[in-house]
Amino acid sequence: MLQPAFLGDALRVGAVSGRPTGDWMWGKTVDTWRAAYASVDMELPRGRLARPSGSYVAPSMSAGFVAYQGDQFGKIWRDTALAIEARRLAKGIYPTLDQISLPVATHLAGLKMNMIDVKWNKAGAIKPQALRNVICYHYQKAQTLLELPIKWVADELLRDFTKFDGLESMIAFYDRHSAKPADVIHNAGFQRAVIAKQRAVDIPHER
Repeated sequence: MLQPAFLGDALRVGAVSGRPTGDWMWGKTVDTWRAAYASVDMELPRGRLARPSGSYVAPSMSAGFVAYQGDQFGKIWRDTALAIEARRLAKGIYPTLDQISLPVATHLAGLKMNMIDVKWNKAGAIKPQALRNVICYHYQKAQTLLELPIKWVADELLRDFTKFDGLESMIAFYDRHSAKPADVIHNAGFQRAVIAKQRAVDIPHER
């Protein structure tokens, strides 16, 4: 959070609040959303959300900042995400399973979706001067903060609440410990590792 705000402004009784998703997010067609709702045996709601591109799809919200009342919806959201994952009716759910399951869980809980201003959840790349109009900045990748004037906020929080000295030390830690082995797809060395494991096999066949 980059400025003082009254969180009650983001709440509405009987609703889950969040900013609408952008065009780049999962769920660009009605059929993809139909599969997500089918994971919990529900029909796709009739409502549609207008995207900046001019298309109309099932309403969805970003999971970066979500506001709701009570402690029951969180459990429904979690269980909905697990059901979508388990049944695998919706394809390509990673890494946006939280965003996919959010509107499904909202509908399942009998709540409405309350679309709030983007200032509550500004995500991704941003010009430094635009930060003054943002309440919550969803920076997505820690590297994004390195060149922004709000880097000092991250540094102070890390020093106060973690064992890291600042943003650079945290990034370096995860670079070391989250690196995947070379034989994982999309990582350097994957092709060489696969070829090295291949063995010629004589397969007998019927004459």
